[in-house]
Amino acid sequence: MTNTQQEYLKSLLAPLGFADKLKNFCDFLDFLAEKNQELNVISRKLPIETIILEHLYDCIGGFEYFKPFSVITDLGSGGGFPGLLLGIAFPDKVVNLVEKSPKKTAYLNEAVKTLGLKNVRVHSCLVNDFHEKTDVFTCRAFKSTEQIIQMTMAYFKKGMPYLLFKGRKETIDMELSQIKGLKYITKLEKICPEIKDKERYLLFLQNQN
Repeated sequence: MTNTQQEYLKSLLAPLGFADKLKNFCDFLDFLAEKNQELNVISRKLPIETIILEHLYDCIGGFEYFKPFSVITDLGSGGGFPGLLLGIAFPDKVVNLVEKSPKKTAYLNEAVKTLGLKNVRVHSCLVNDFHEKTDVFTCRAFKSTEQIIQMTMAYFKKGMPYLLFKGRKETIDMELSQIKGLKYITKLEKICPEIKDKERYLLFLQNQN
């Protein structure tokens, strides 16, 4: 990354309280850029500034809501958004990454080793087969809200909270309207004001019982 790109990233991290993690996030972006040539984790055509704003900042913008939780589980971790970033931001928390793809699992394991993320654990399995202790579930660009609940129903029934990264409010409302026969509470937080042309929300969801 160039000095200009690092300064741009720092300008986004500082208001969120993560400026001290600048080098760590830069190391992640360098690793991503290298591996992306092999795996196409995200579009190779995206300039680094777009990746910083619409992928990295898009996640970190909601991280304040994860502070109360000690164990976080990211479902369908893929390229590590938000899982690897949570591991960097909160070295004192345990972060589980659940990913079924062997190639992406290998990528995540290599990232954990290269970035020295001793608090991050990679689970190569289907979401339905994940049974570890956790305090909260999260995911980004994974499944619909109803599908996520169905895949983690045992946790949902016990009152497990979910913090889901979502886009347009219209889509969120539609997804929630499709959930039948379950009582739950929701709260929607608008995040990432720097992304001017896209709606970004963090959806809190929990079994009402």
